[in-house]
Amino acid sequence: HQDLDSWRGADFGVKTYNIVGCGAPTIGKILVVNKEASGFEYGLSYINGDATVPLRSAESVGADKTYYVNSVEHATMPSANGIRQLVASILVNQELSFDFNQFANVWQDKNSCTFSGKQISFHSPVELHIYDSQNRHTGPTPQGDIENNIPGVQYDVIENNKFAFLPEDGTYIVTAKATDIGTFNARIQTVQNEQVVQTQYYNEIPLITLQTNAQLTIVPNQTDFTIQLDQDGDHVFESQ
Repeated sequence: HQDLDSWRGADFGVKTYNIVGCGAPTIGKILVVNKEASGFEYGLSYINGDATVPLRSAESVGADKTYYVNSVEHATMPSANGIRQLVASILVNQELSFDFNQFANVWQDKNSCTFSGKQISFHSPVELHIYDSQNRHTGPTPQGDIENNIPGVQYDVIENNKFAFLPEDGTYIVTAKATDIGTFNARIQTVQNEQVVQTQYYNEIPLITLQTNAQLTIVPNQTDFTIQLDQDGDHVFESQ
């Protein structure tokens, strides 16, 4: 790793270009928040990156020139619009004439590389489901897989802890479905320019039956949140 950290293409006469993904929440830290009877309650700290590689790691690669691409996830970067054209221009030695005005997500600096939104975490025996205004779904499927059909949403699971980051410009329905009776904890954090500016924490929300559902709605610029409870699964919320 130390050899890679100190590698510079210029030392070998090789011109090197680094295309870095940014502006997407990326796991930076995993925290043990509480010790519960059912196990640990974890927290996640999301930092700037491409949803896989942190920005600070990606831009540490020694390069003659570094470019930044906003909100393109790691696995799809090679095929993303803007990146393909930039690579083509570099390969034919025309990078100096590349027209950045044609591609709003490609920059020569990282001043616009940031993210804002809501970070949701549910702890203990519930499933976390998210639906956007087009009824696209992120969360577990009946087959036991995790699907993510909402662009820009980050979804992570650590044991009984479920996490999601929701971009600030969307409207979402967030639901918790009981997988056991007992209680669950919920945390809603408002993130502005990568910094947590507000946290609302809900402790020991009751799960009386296996049909219990909890739900909250998140809209842009919202600062106060109410969790509604349907304890018998009849789609009528009896309490909040």
